[in-house]
Amino acid sequence: MGKGFRIFLVSLLGFCVLIGAICIIVPLARSGEPNIPSQFNPVTDDTGDDAANNTDDTNTDTGDTSATTEPEPESEFVTKAKETVQTMTLEEQVYQLFMVTPEDLTGVDTATVAGDATKSALEQYPVGGIVYFAKNLENVDQIKTLLSNTQSYAKTPLLLGVDEEGGTVSRLGSRGLGVTELDDMASYDAPQQVHTMGKTLGDELLALGFNLDFAPVADVSTSGSAIGDRAFSSDAEEAASLVGSMVAGMKESGILCTLKHFPGLGGVSADTHDGAASTNATLEQLKEKDFLPFQAGIDAGAPLVMVSHLSAPSVTGDDRPASLSTSIIDGLLRTELGFDGVVVTDALNMEAITDHFTAAEAAVQALEAGADLLLMPEDFQAAVDGVLHAVETGSLPQDTITDSVVRVLAMKYEYGIA
Repeated sequence: MGKGFRIFLVSLLGFCVLIGAICIIVPLARSGEPNIPSQFNPVTDDTGDDAANNTDDTNTDTGDTSATTEPEPESEFVTKAKETVQTMTLEEQVYQLFMVTPEDLTGVDTATVAGDATKSALEQYPVGGIVYFAKNLENVDQIKTLLSNTQSYAKTPLLLGVDEEGGTVSRLGSRGLGVTELDDMASYDAPQQVHTMGKTLGDELLALGFNLDFAPVADVSTSGSAIGDRAFSSDAEEAASLVGSMVAGMKESGILCTLKHFPGLGGVSADTHDGAASTNATLEQLKEKDFLPFQAGIDAGAPLVMVSHLSAPSVTGDDRPASLSTSIIDGLLRTELGFDGVVVTDALNMEAITDHFTAAEAAVQALEAGADLLLMPEDFQAAVDGVLHAVETGSLPQDTITDSVVRVLAMKYEYGIA
């Protein structure tokens, strides 16, 4: 091999080494460039607009704030309620979901005083609340002593409730017992007057020692309905305006008020006290009429809604009472109307329930459906035992109980009851 040819080979080899080095070094150098996130790296589309800014503008224009919206912070009342629940046994939690008469609690025929029997009963059965009727209420001083003593015996402060609607449903005002006597709600048509009426009613009930009123009626009455003049109006929009005003007035006083009887009893003639009641109304018809006063009351801040035993087969596809229906409570009241307060059943000793369900079945199914407070079961202890058994066997999740207890306790804390 000649000297010239050897020089050519060496030069060719050197050139190849140089090219190889370049092929290795350049990619490495590029890999060391900073990795700029796309949202900070301006990219233009065909029109020359900044893509990132264009996306933000689109979200703003359409109201889509999902990328930036954070869940609302938990209220101090919910936080306190959760802390309290952690100190409670399962049995104590279950009892908190019941609201009963003083007779159911103590076993006496008629309770007009609260002494050792009441104290002992509350220690054994720490219920969430007690509801009183005319037979329990004799005079102003007796009422104040009865309620004050009862509250003093409770480990967890009680809901002390009464049905004081005015007109035909009045345990106090119609008997001159510390509450202004009111006419039937159908007699009133001025929102400001109704607001003042609600404020006065709340103030007077609180002065006696009550903290919960099962009022106002939010039904839209029709001719021949069992509700009749207990409702504000047969016109849904007028009823909505007056219900909202009543709730605002009661809320201003600090009394707990209750919208009733969801999804609306105003269009049926049957009375659930005496048996089953059903409506043929479609969901659209309910939305256009019956739901309006409930929505107005919810928007005004009503802390409780009472669910009736009405069945609505055109809506749910079955004859299940609303108080035991997930479709009605969770699907309509919670989701459709946006209610996040306490759901209480209508009295579970009504024949619309007792003709078809045992006390235990009704209690368990109401909780499964989304109710928080169980009002006056036909057999209080059987209902409690049924719920405990359902939780212990796994058929009713304990979280269902806990969530409802937190909701009830948070409401109590917010209104200064506990």
